[in-house]
Amino acid sequence: MIYVLFGPPGVGKTYIGGILAKRNNWHFFDADTIYLNDDELRYLLKSGRYSQSVRDQFVKKLIMTVEHMMAQDDGRDLIIAEAFTKEKNREEFLHYFDNQVSYIMIHSSRDLALARTMTRMQKEDHVVDQ
Repeated sequence: MIYVLFGPPGVGKTYIGGILAKRNNWHFFDADTIYLNDDELRYLLKSGRYSQSVRDQFVKKLIMTVEHMMAQDDGRDLIIAEAFTKEKNREEFLHYFDNQVSYIMIHSSRDLALARTMTRMQKEDHVVDQ
């Protein structure tokens, strides 16, 4: 099974995903690494020039990454933290993996999410510039 935690930046998807993965002995993947390791996607995100086609490109890379992880087939479930896709992309991902995906929306207070996002923006390798 694949569990996808989604929601706005800074709500704790990676934090919660890490805890769930550790407690349940699941694989964990932070989908932010897709655009952090792709210069074109990183540029488009930093410049605010992302569109549905950029999201589609991101989902294709996410699918390839998940296929690779699942091909190792050690029987463990996978939990993914991601904030970039829209409903269209989530449906595509769900159908691609034959409905073996559960989506879990993560929420937090606006103040907490803003504080976390501001802290991340201070990091040199973060995709969002100040």
